[in-house]
Amino acid sequence: LDGSPVNPQYLVFLRDGATKYVSGVLYKNPDKSLDEVVSMIRTTVLDARKQGTYYSRYSSYLISPEQRSFFRQSGLKLTHEEKTNLTMANLINSNAIIGIVERMSESLELLQHVIDKENQSRSLFESFGLESKSDTNKTQTSSKKSGTVMNKSSISSSEVMK
Repeated sequence: LDGSPVNPQYLVFLRDGATKYVSGVLYKNPDKSLDEVVSMIRTTVLDARKQGTYYSRYSSYLISPEQRSFFRQSGLKLTHEEKTNLTMANLINSNAIIGIVERMSESLELLQHVIDKENQSRSLFESFGLESKSDTNKTQTSSKKSGTVMNKSSISSSEVMK
């Protein structure tokens, strides 16, 4: 973000992979204890690692609609390594902007920098979670925005991630 013009061709916001996975396990198992959840996750992850399987659904967000259509029509299935290489090439060649929603304020700041350099729409970005200029010295609270599905578990993802 050196001030030079940016012409993004692709924009995607993703959740941190580990936090997303933990949150999903908690959502599907709201009555499990912290120890049970940690044990479930440990077993699942260790089994997947032994089998050499990886979670790679994020790569589907980082290919172009044209590429997605081509792969569907041709029935071509990429290996994990091929998906990684294609994703890296797309990131370099498409001027992609990636935001991580666990850091939504920073992601929105990046997006605003690209499309609203004159701050004409800052209040719109703030309504979606960009830290307001008056809040920059305050500690950030974890308020939930509309559209967010609350985890039914009494355990937070951050507890499991410790």
